[in-house]
Amino acid sequence: MNAPNPAPKRKRGVLLALFVIVGAIVMAALMLAFVGLVLGREAVEGIGRTARSARPFAALLWAGVIYLAARFHWETIVDWLIARSAVAASARQTVLDARWRIATLFWVIDLTVVAGFPFWMS
Repeated sequence: MNAPNPAPKRKRGVLLALFVIVGAIVMAALMLAFVGLVLGREAVEGIGRTARSARPFAALLWAGVIYLAARFHWETIVDWLIARSAVAASARQTVLDARWRIATLFWVIDLTVVAGFPFWMS
């Protein structure tokens, strides 16, 4: 007798996560539209100013997530990449050894893309 296939359960989890993400985006858009209708354009512009001023803090949050992933879950991440053929199995040890170099690359991308580091200081 064949073993049960775990793919349907994983597919349900991915679909549920996608549904939650899309639902959160739709709810945020509806709330912003409601604020715009009730309080006017100035309130929406104030929300935009607050979001722009929070960008460096969002970058710091992502920097913490990158650090925690590199520090505690790196081996699991590499094994996951190997299982999905994103990294060759023969390169496993090399990728494991490059943990902090890869994390530093992600930190630089985080600071420039999320926080806009060279530009928000002016």
